[in-house]
Amino acid sequence: MIKYPIYVTLDTNILDSANYDFDEKSTLQLLANYVKKGKVKVILSNIVVKEAEKHISEKEIFEIEKWISSKCEDASRKMEITNLPYNIGYGDDIEILGIDDQKLFFQIDEININPSAGDKEWIDISLSNKKQIIANGTVELTVGYIEYDEDGGVADALDDKIYYSYYSIIEQLDNFILEQNEYMKTEKAIIEIIEEAIK
Repeated sequence: MIKYPIYVTLDTNILDSANYDFDEKSTLQLLANYVKKGKVKVILSNIVVKEAEKHISEKEIFEIEKWISSKCEDASRKMEITNLPYNIGYGDDIEILGIDDQKLFFQIDEININPSAGDKEWIDISLSNKKQIIANGTVELTVGYIEYDEDGGVADALDDKIYYSYYSIIEQLDNFILEQNEYMKTEKAIIEIIEEAIK
């Protein structure tokens, strides 16, 4: 199994052979898309950066500046998105949106049970992406009771209990947050490099 990210070193020969073409279906744009998804990290030397600068026209600089501006505006917009609720209840289906437009879905089933005293019931919780469930958990409910003897004293009793099992969900959410932070750092680094190059 391939472990991501894959580190790729670009030299001037690769850029020259691709004619510095970043059109939608070009090889360089395909590489850029993999970088955006976090699957590839590109390593550039100062020599390569300086050589690339020679191929940038004033029109391209203007387009790059527009791109940088749009990226900054997009990042600011996404940082202001507050789509997460303050409270989570049974039956909720919550969408978690990442700044890279990745989505996760947290779902907790409704309580459709009428348990008897002393019974245990389980409610499923899950975390999924657009393709499949990536983590599971449960909420275990124990229904308490009190039994009295003939004299009115307590003969037997059991407290209501709720036990949550959600470690794998927390683990996946932690990984998601780390990915988002890494994506944000990468985007920022790319923008800073380009801004420095076109000064």
